[in-house]
Amino acid sequence: FSILGISLFIGIFYFLFFSPLFQVDKVIVNGTHFINKNKIQGLTELSLDRRILFIPTKSLFALNKRNLKGAILDNFFPAQNVVIKKHFFDKSLLIDIREKKPQAICCDQEQCFFVDKQGVIFQPVSLSKGQELSNFNMAIIRFPDKLKIRDNVFNNKTLGQILLIFSETKREENLNIAEFTISSSTIKAKLKNQIIIYFNSQKDIGLQLQDLFVFLDNQFSEVGSPKILPKTETELPAIKKSLKDIEYIDLRFDKIFYK
Repeated sequence: FSILGISLFIGIFYFLFFSPLFQVDKVIVNGTHFINKNKIQGLTELSLDRRILFIPTKSLFALNKRNLKGAILDNFFPAQNVVIKKHFFDKSLLIDIREKKPQAICCDQEQCFFVDKQGVIFQPVSLSKGQELSNFNMAIIRFPDKLKIRDNVFNNKTLGQILLIFSETKREENLNIAEFTISSSTIKAKLKNQIIIYFNSQKDIGLQLQDLFVFLDNQFSEVGSPKILPKTETELPAIKKSLKDIEYIDLRFDKIFYK
């Protein structure tokens, strides 16, 4: 190599990695709700602070975006995806965070957590003064054992069944579900009026819901499902029971049981 070539290489190397033109002035973090953006900025600053040949630099060229993305995903579990963009014109780094979306709330004896669409716990639930879990308008599932972040509390099928039950029953004012508990083959739904409804998770939940609405429409005065056709004008009205008179409805078998 000629002296001119070596000098040119050194000049370009210095220009890219040590020139003030490419030193990061600001880190912008967007898309956070659960994650503290200041902590992401702090982690990013650690990734930016480099030493090349013992000389400190925060050059955009020295930053490895793949490594920074991996560090954010490893350290901030609510993050589902991260997009990092280098903006050379204003010497900034833009970090767009896409967080996981809560699908339901799972609670042990002490604390409640949000779960994602995979049934994995990813964030503790924080309640502000005067706020209740019901304000989130999500299914609440109770567990007897202690829960923690990253626990996979149930599979996609079970979560889907719970969400279907929750969304369909809340259309009826007297069928609003307060909380769920689950076992190997049973989904237990406790209504706000204290009635218990048992579902069989090994059978079609949609069919069990249809059976429930037909049963309630025929037996009880408080519930009228929009799925059920109205009675004909010539049909005499039946004398119906009140939901207040029962403790539970069991849909797990071929015949519906209630007490």
